Amino acid sequence: MKRLFLVALVCVTSSAMAGESTSVRLPGGTNVDVVTLHSDIQWPWNLVTDGDGFLWVTDRGTGNVVRIDIATATSQNVFRGSFLGHQARPFGIVLHPDFTSGEPYVYITRTTANDKLHLVRYRYNGTELMDETVLLTVDNVPAEAGLTMKLLPDNTLLLACGSYDTHDPSWLATANGKILRVTLDGEPAPGNPLPDKTFPNAATNYVYTYGHRNPTGLAVVPSSHPVLAGTLFSVESGAFRNDEVNRLVPGGNYGWWRTTGYCNDVPGATSPVCPLTTADIVPTGCDFYTSTAIPEWNGSLLVGTLLGNGLVRVRIGPDGSVLNSDSSRPADATLAVGADDRMVFAENDVAEDISGVHVDRYGRVFLTLTRRINNERTGRVVMISNPLVSNVADERGQKGLSVSVSPNPVVDVARITLPASSQERRLRITDLLGRTMDSRVLPHGDTGLDLSVVSWPAGTYIVSLVDGNNITTATFAR
Repeated sequence: MKRLFLVALVCVTSSAMAGESTSVRLPGGTNVDVVTLHSDIQWPWNLVTDGDGFLWVTDRGTGNVVRIDIATATSQNVFRGSFLGHQARPFGIVLHPDFTSGEPYVYITRTTANDKLHLVRYRYNGTELMDETVLLTVDNVPAEAGLTMKLLPDNTLLLACGSYDTHDPSWLATANGKILRVTLDGEPAPGNPLPDKTFPNAATNYVYTYGHRNPTGLAVVPSSHPVLAGTLFSVESGAFRNDEVNRLVPGGNYGWWRTTGYCNDVPGATSPVCPLTTADIVPTGCDFYTSTAIPEWNGSLLVGTLLGNGLVRVRIGPDGSVLNSDSSRPADATLAVGADDRMVFAENDVAEDISGVHVDRYGRVFLTLTRRINNERTGRVVMISNPLVSNVADERGQKGLSVSVSPNPVVDVARITLPASSQERRLRITDLLGRTMDSRVLPHGDTGLDLSVVSWPAGTYIVSLVDGNNITTATFAR
């Protein structure tokens, strides 16, 4: 029998007023601020930052798209969903890779009343979204099934199309139960693994992976990861529980609807990295965290959930495996949630669902939260950040306070280079599970040291330098 372990959790109860902040101490010792950026929203779903200080959010309840100034917690509606008509709702949102430098295009996935999925492109004119262009239409996609998107490093889009219990997702003539890869113009991306040879009018040449039930979240490991950069993960809502974390490989068949969870009985199918749990937590959005701003989360897939189950941390090892799994039954291990692996949110003692998860380049985590009372939904958008190292102003102010490790990866001896200081400092090195590998006080004037790691196991390690009120971090692999 598979089990979900709840050893302890962090519960964040805070105000829904925009600009209100709550300080939370994580079990690993890092203090983070949880700030409400926007609260006048019905059912916030997906979100993305634009690199220019603004956060873009889709509202599944009203059909609106909201643009939020992160620094001031002020917002404006840049698109009003009343123009779309009943049941036409936006879900996923992606910005053009050159959005802030001459290509102000916003990509949105939306549903229609007759079970169609549209990939739509808009142009932002500085105040609102205009010039709607439908780039791709997918028929027979159940409402709420998948509909998320992700921009890949090669400037193509991954687009998730769910199937639930209809339209066999292993049949390549349809887009149901598939993750598609398309260009920014909505065309099949060059190099897709399943060129259309069998079905001349089918969706096969769009397909990147298939055999999915309801892929709700997509994540790309950032280039800053020393081993897994560019790796693709998805989370999936299973039938009768059995939610999944999948590592996506081109042309992979993930087993639905022949099976759910491990795919041992489906020839040629790809098993999940780890079933999330047999409890029905309903995973939603996800993103991969590689920043050292919140060291406890470095190297983890952060997964939002419904049913008030909070933000779940899935620790990913250098080989792409899940580290916090219950290994008592290796054949069907499931996720084990430890003391610092879950953060639950509530407003006025009502648990909140998490739909969207986004990590920006400063290591800040943005979430869309919704609570339901008597079938009425109210939502808010929050930001989680380390006030010492992940605030944009702090980031710019500490450019001279860098820590570096060479070579990276390290074989036997790590050369750690430190900024100069006139006071004593503390250096601490931990693994991704938060275990201390080395800790020492450095006398003033020290600008580096050689550290033998020859006896350390292979993995990713976090270097933290505490200098007064400043914390500077770096990572290295062995």
